[in-house]
Amino acid sequence: MNLAARLRELKGQDLEEGVSTRLLVYCATLINAGMPILEATRATLVEPLSDDLDVQEGLMEAINATFG
Repeated sequence: MNLAARLRELKGQDLEEGVSTRLLVYCATLINAGMPILEATRATLVEPLSDDLDVQEGLMEAINATFG
């Protein structure tokens, strides 16, 4: 399963809203420009979606499972 699908499945469970296509494109742009994957995903997908530390940790677990 890809990262976008994993994060979108969390909508309504841990997240009030799912990850947008705009955020995914922004993340891919940063990675393409040379930013490390984990830094780019944290900056564009984790922090904008929640300020709850437990939720952020869960999102990072999904990211690590995808890119691990």
